[in-house]
Amino acid sequence: MLAKEMDDSFRKMVALIGRPTLQNNAYPTPCPSSNGYISTCPEYLLSPELQSDGYGPSNLSDAEASTNERLILSDDGEINESRSESARLVTPPARRRKIRSITVSPYFLNSAEMKIKNTASPYFPKPPNTKPKAGDRVSCIPFPALSSTSFGLVQERLAHDPFGLLVAMIFLNKTRGSVALPVFYELMDRYPTPADLAAADLDDIVDIFEHLGLQNQRAMKCINLAKAWLHRPPEKGKRYRVLHYPNKDDGKDIKADELLGDDDERVAWEIGQLPGVGAYAIDSWRIFCRDELRGLPSELPKAPTPEAEEEEMRKEWTRVLPLDKELRAYLRWRWLRNGWDWNPITGEKARADEKTMADAGLGGVICEGEGSSILIAEHES
Repeated sequence: MLAKEMDDSFRKMVALIGRPTLQNNAYPTPCPSSNGYISTCPEYLLSPELQSDGYGPSNLSDAEASTNERLILSDDGEINESRSESARLVTPPARRRKIRSITVSPYFLNSAEMKIKNTASPYFPKPPNTKPKAGDRVSCIPFPALSSTSFGLVQERLAHDPFGLLVAMIFLNKTRGSVALPVFYELMDRYPTPADLAAADLDDIVDIFEHLGLQNQRAMKCINLAKAWLHRPPEKGKRYRVLHYPNKDDGKDIKADELLGDDDERVAWEIGQLPGVGAYAIDSWRIFCRDELRGLPSELPKAPTPEAEEEEMRKEWTRVLPLDKELRAYLRWRWLRNGWDWNPITGEKARADEKTMADAGLGGVICEGEGSSILIAEHES
């Protein structure tokens, strides 16, 4: 009934003064409808009766309401003051959300009062605190007897050919030796010197690498390495920086083109200027080639004499701590040849006991995993 009366009042008001245009930033105002609901209508004027019923700014004082008076124009364009005095522009109030009162259940605690505890279930095992590391994967490498003159790595055969060794590392990176080495020897047969490889056609090199994968990238690395070798080959007393090798932040105190001599204690290498040479290649070059560049013999001693051991301890391979499992196994074998039990994980060494030397003397398999390195002798397998 009330909605119907308000609707009738609104119709009479509109018929009396007409529907005004939007002025002074007037906005749509809630409007009563005949169906009993409140809808949003365009701007209009509300009578004092409707305002008192809650559909206008009844909370405004007379002074505030007078500032919202609206001038009504007659049909000839003149101001109709009589109608303007009785008409007020109704500015809609800001929309307010209805806040419902929340009843807190006495049977549940709120988040501030609740203390969450991580209670491990006794029926499920506790997950590990750290993720497995790559070094924890078990790998097994054949371990020749200590009396052998070779461990069996391709780097040993290339110890007197440092350029060929670095090229071979490009082949062996992410590729098994049984697949990569035949292709490497084919390349070196066709381009035996750095000058030949530097002048080679890129497409011809790509064809050689084709079935190995990454052929474009690898072919470009070989050609760029040969050109850089011709321009600045490794020389004793000329070292260049290699960022973050062998440890993090190494080389950051050296400028990009700075040349270091042997008397400089900063970490730098004679092959640091060559492109495409990573940690695996540098480790291999240090173990098998750097001593010859420095004027030290690179061959294995024929007999384990005190003089031979003293000479061995001055060589570069004793300072290398590689990540490659085959290089680690080789260094473990070479340390045992000199009577030392070397840990490839930590780099620590101690004098090998009689049992370890007896087992290593027979050869077998070296297994690395779970943060340790274990030698399984031939008679135990």
